[in-house]
Amino acid sequence: MMSKRFPVIVVFVATCLLGAPLQTSATAIANSMLEFKNLSITPTAGGISLDGSWFFETFAHADNSLSQIDENFTPGSSPGTVSASGAVTWASATGTASAPNAPSDFLVSGSAQSDVNLPGPGAAAAFGKSRSTLFNSFTLSGGGPNVDVQFAIDISGLLNVMTDAFGMFAQTQTVFTLEVDGTPILFQNNFLSIGPGDSDTQSFSTHLSNTVTLAAFDLDGSPLSHFLLLEAENDPRGRIPEPPVGLLLITGLVALAATRRRPGLLS
Repeated sequence: MMSKRFPVIVVFVATCLLGAPLQTSATAIANSMLEFKNLSITPTAGGISLDGSWFFETFAHADNSLSQIDENFTPGSSPGTVSASGAVTWASATGTASAPNAPSDFLVSGSAQSDVNLPGPGAAAAFGKSRSTLFNSFTLSGGGPNVDVQFAIDISGLLNVMTDAFGMFAQTQTVFTLEVDGTPILFQNNFLSIGPGDSDTQSFSTHLSNTVTLAAFDLDGSPLSHFLLLEAENDPRGRIPEPPVGLLLITGLVALAATRRRPGLLS
C-alpha cells in the first residue's frame, strides 16, 4: 500500500517548483530629469551687470550592490558647455551646464538626469545622482542704496518610479535651487517613493519668480557684489530583495522531516 508520506513529499516538491518562478520576477525602476533655462534678474530701479564669467560644476555618480562605482566631476567656465556622466550596471547619471555667450549674460541652462533599472532575479540595489551647478556674481547700480530685484526662471522635469510585487522600493527626487549670497530665493523639491507592486509618475513645467530687496553698496559705500548660484540635482534609487525560494525550501524540508518522526502514520 502507498505510504501516507507520499502526499507530503508531493507538497514539498510542488512548493519548491512553485517557488522557482519567483526568481525570474523582481523589478525596481526609478528615473528622473530636471532642467532650468530662461533666467531673468530685473531690478525695479537702476541696472544690473554680471561681474565676470560664469563658472560650471557638473557631477555624475552611479553605484550598485556589485561594488561598481562610476563618479565624474567636470568644471568649466563661459563661454561653453560642460557635462559629466557616470554609468554602472543598473544605473546611469548625466549632468550638463551651459553659458554659451561672451561677454557673459543671463542666457544659461542646466540639466540633471539619472536612471536606475533593476531587473531580477537576486538581491540588488542601485543608486544614481547627477548635478548641474552654475555660479557668478552681479552688481546693482543707479537704483539707490537698496533695490527690489525680481528673480525668475523656467524649470521642467519628470519623475518615474515602478516596482513589481518583489521590488522592495523605488524612489527619486529632483531639487532646483537659486541662491543669492547663500540664501535660497527660488526653490522646488519634487519627490516620489513607492513600495512593492506600485508605480507613480510626475511631470512638471513651472515658472518660478520671487522679489527680494538687496543692498547696492557695502558699509564703505562701494558697489556691493552679490554671489549667485543656480543648481539642479536628482537622486534616484531602487532595491530588490533575495527571492524567497530558500524560505519555501526550508518549509518543505520541515514538513518532510515531520513525517519521519511519526512512523505510526505509515501503513
